[in-house]
Amino acid sequence: HCYLVCCFGFNLCRHYLKRDILPDPKDEAREYFLGEEYQAHIQMVHDRQQDCCHYLFFFSDRKEIGFAMPVIFNTEDGKCFVMEFCVYPEFRGKGIGRQSAKALLEWAERKGAAYAELNYSSNEGRRRFWQSVGFVPNGATLC
Repeated sequence: HCYLVCCFGFNLCRHYLKRDILPDPKDEAREYFLGEEYQAHIQMVHDRQQDCCHYLFFFSDRKEIGFAMPVIFNTEDGKCFVMEFCVYPEFRGKGIGRQSAKALLEWAERKGAAYAELNYSSNEGRRRFWQSVGFVPNGATLC
């Protein structure tokens, strides 16, 4: 069973981006997403008064197993946009990712989200994963 704790440091996100999303040192997007400009942008979204980014950790059996960075747009249509979602590599392939995603969606619903969206690029494995927890093209219904 997974649960969430609100708290976070951007260094975990940077490590995740470097390891999982942008592992190729020649990738042109790598410099931006690992740099200070992106970090400052995320911090600004976190610190704003409305529709802020939440830094969340996933835990299972008292072990930290991953994190997420969702934004709930309560001032708009109630969308929860998942900016980042990561289950650490040593916990993958055991169903923990699905449990974590479901915990995230339940948290978002309790916070007033009507649906959730994310970008998974063209990665087929990510598409299958998100479909397995209920996402469909152009969003997923929480209720």
